[in-house]
Amino acid sequence: MPATEGECGITQLFPGVLFSLMRRRPRAFSVSLGILVGIGLLIVFAMKAVTVLGGLNVRFVALLANTAVVLLFWRVGRPSANSSTSAIEELSQRDNK
Repeated sequence: MPATEGECGITQLFPGVLFSLMRRRPRAFSVSLGILVGIGLLIVFAMKAVTVLGGLNVRFVALLANTAVVLLFWRVGRPSANSSTSAIEELSQRDNK
């Protein structure tokens, strides 16, 4: 493996680090899932010996997929702003009304 393959994994940290600087930070779940998707794509591309996909470098494609997953799952697991109760308690309170 060329030395640059190690850089591919490190590059997958970029969206998580960048988004963590924002006011509303993503959850660790979304960042972790994005990293796993990006690295998973890199592994598949390496196994198939693909270097360019649709005119884009596969490393950039994996980074775009990582970013898309982080944005898609940004709020998963985030508690509501005014809630001090769990989701199960909220559902049971709704059922009792």
